[in-house]
Amino acid sequence: MRKIMIVLAAFLVSPAWAAPAKLVQLSGKAQITRAKGNEPAAVGALLVEGEAIATGKDGTAVLELDDGSQVKLVPSSRVAVSDLKNARELRLEAGGVFAKAQPQPAGKPTFRIRTRSAVMGVRGTQFFAALGRKKGAAERDVWMCVNEGQVEVETTAEKKKVAVNAGQGVIVPEGKNVTPPKEYAWTKKLDWEMSAKDGAQGADQMLESAYKDLLNQNYD
Repeated sequence: MRKIMIVLAAFLVSPAWAAPAKLVQLSGKAQITRAKGNEPAAVGALLVEGEAIATGKDGTAVLELDDGSQVKLVPSSRVAVSDLKNARELRLEAGGVFAKAQPQPAGKPTFRIRTRSAVMGVRGTQFFAALGRKKGAAERDVWMCVNEGQVEVETTAEKKKVAVNAGQGVIVPEGKNVTPPKEYAWTKKLDWEMSAKDGAQGADQMLESAYKDLLNQNYD
C-alpha cells in the first residue's frame, strides 16, 4: 500500500500531469466529444486534452482552467482542449469565445487561444475571438478584440507577433497577415461578464454588428 501511495503522489506532482478543464456554467444545450463518443454536457464535467465542447444555437458555456482562467463559449461554438501540459491552450474550431486569463508570472506558460491561422497569447487579460460568419473563405477569417490588457497575435502566414491593446480589434484573413490594430467603440459594449446566465440574449445581434464593422475595413 505504501508503494502505491508513493507512486500516486509522484504522478500528481509530475510536470507531465495536467489538471483538466472544468465546465463551471451552462445555459441551454452543449455537447462534449470524447474518445468514446459524444455526450450531453453538464456542469461539473471535466475535459482533458483531445476532448471538445460544442454549444447549441441556444447554448452558452463557461470553462475554467486550473489557474482560474475562464473561457465563455457563445452559441454555436466549438472549442477543443489542445494543450494543458506545456501551456494553457484551447483551440477555437467554430463560433467565438470570450477569454479571461489570470496573470501569469514570468517563466510560467501563457494562456493561448489557437485557430487554424493564428495564435493569441496572453499572460493576463480579457479578449474576444471568433471565426468569420460569411460562407466560403471568410468562414476561416479570425477576428478578435481586447477589453483589458494586451494580446499578442501571431499568424501562420507571418511569423511576427502583433500586440493588440485594450479597445482595439484586428482581423486575420485566411492565409494573410494580421491587420493593423484599430480602436473600436463596440468592444466595450460586448457582454464581457464571464457568466452563462441569460444565454444568447442579444449576443448574436451585437456580434453581427461588430463583425460587419470589422469587415468594412480595408484589409487587402
